[in-house]
Amino acid sequence: MTTNESFPGRWIEGAGLVLGPLLVMSGVLRIATTHPRLAQWGLALTLAGLYARTFHAGIVHLAFQLVHVQGLSAARQAITAQYGSFHIFQTINLATMAGWIVLAAGAWRAGVLGPVQSAGLALMAAMPLGVLKGTGVTSIVAAAGLCVALVPLGVKVLSQGPAPRWWTYPLAAAVTTTSVLISLLG
Repeated sequence: MTTNESFPGRWIEGAGLVLGPLLVMSGVLRIATTHPRLAQWGLALTLAGLYARTFHAGIVHLAFQLVHVQGLSAARQAITAQYGSFHIFQTINLATMAGWIVLAAGAWRAGVLGPVQSAGLALMAAMPLGVLKGTGVTSIVAAAGLCVALVPLGVKVLSQGPAPRWWTYPLAAAVTTTSVLISLLG
C-alpha cells in the first residue's frame, strides 16, 4: 500500500471532503423551499453517511501509516486480523445509500435537477461503503453520476449572480495557506 503524497493526490481528496458536504447542503437548501421533508430526510441520511465515510477514511489513513511505521508485512497482518470487525458506523450504511436517492428525488421534484442529473445523483447510492475499498467500475460509475448531477449545476450557480468581492480572493488564499501550514506543522 502506498499513498500519493504529491499534488493532486491528497489535495483532491481533502478538497472533496470539505466541498462535498457543502455542495450537498446547498442542494438541500434549494430543495427545502418546495419540498422541505424530502430535503430534511435527504440531508439527515446523507450526512449520516458522510460521517461514516469520514470514519472509514480515518481507518484507511491508519492502515497507510502502519506501513510507514511498522512495515508492509506487520501492517498487512494487523489490518487482515481486524478487517471486517464491527463498528457502529456499519449501522448507517443503509442510510447512506437511501440518502442519495432521497436527495435525488427531492432535487428532481423541486426542479433543481433534471431527470438525468437526478439519476446521476442517485447513482451515488452505488458507491462502495466501508474500509479499504478500492476503486472499481461501480465507484467510477457512482462518481461519474455525481459529476453529471453537480458539475452542470455548479457551473450554472457560478455563472449566475455577481462575482465575489475583491477581498474574498486574498482571504481565501490566507485561509488556505494557514490551513496548509497548520497541517504541516502539527
